[in-house]
Amino acid sequence: MVSFDLKSSLYQITNPLLIGFLLILAVATYGVQRNLEVFHARARKIEDLKYLPSGKFLKPASLGYQNLLSSLFWIKTVGYFGNHVLTDRQYPYLYQLVDVVTTLDPLFEYPYEFGGIVLALEVGHLDLSDAILRKGLSNVPEKDPRYWYLPFFLGFNYMFYRHDFKTAAHYMEIAARHPGRPEYLPLLVAKLYAKAYEPAVGLQFLEEMYHSTENEQLKERIAQRIREVIVERDLQFLERARDEYRKFRGTYPENLQALVQAGIIRSIPREPLGGSYRIDSQTGEIFSTKFKERLRVYVPREPGVQESIGKP
Repeated sequence: MVSFDLKSSLYQITNPLLIGFLLILAVATYGVQRNLEVFHARARKIEDLKYLPSGKFLKPASLGYQNLLSSLFWIKTVGYFGNHVLTDRQYPYLYQLVDVVTTLDPLFEYPYEFGGIVLALEVGHLDLSDAILRKGLSNVPEKDPRYWYLPFFLGFNYMFYRHDFKTAAHYMEIAARHPGRPEYLPLLVAKLYAKAYEPAVGLQFLEEMYHSTENEQLKERIAQRIREVIVERDLQFLERARDEYRKFRGTYPENLQALVQAGIIRSIPREPLGGSYRIDSQTGEIFSTKFKERLRVYVPREPGVQESIGKP
């Protein structure tokens, strides 16, 4: 039995058709290997992102597979953000990547949201954030259940960073007309038209951003900004109490507990960043021991130059 199997195997190996097939397979394997080497060489170049072509160039070059290519670049975009958010927090090619993804697949809604949030909140480039969000408004159908997020984030940029309440209210009205929007949004539109901005309003927007995104690293950046806005809200609250104390006592309080003892406030707010709130009894300045900077309003200094709230 063993002898028969061995002969059969030898016959199969020496079969001319089988030998020809194996030769063709070897040549094909070599060709595939060579193509893979060329592909990886190009991929290494694109890894620098200096060689990344535009979406308009890649779309016809994708030979009808633009949606697949968009998904691949989207994976790369998320990885690029993740790598840099944990290291240098510099994102020179983030806009380019998001632009490529959304040019290859204009109906891919989430990258518009992601780019709009990150470019404003993390990068500090409002113009690029606005550009991505407006691109989404032009491409994403209004029937998309998440369409309202695009004018919502645009309105947030104008309200939170620029304090341009009229433009913010315009975009929030667009979001408020969408059937998928939250119930409180029309009320925020009314507040914006009344120029009734305060940190509490900003917190509602940031909390909506936090719940809307699925990227955990981005969620943490938004959560950090929420904590910073809470600090600003608390400082303004304590400053009003300080002013009331000085109005009746003629001096600044020695410490914040004096505001409680005077019956002006019930308690001192808990500082959300792990520090505490203090007052300089000489100057009256109230500050956080953990977060030293105050949130600043965006003020354009000259064309192309931006300054946004807080640290980018």
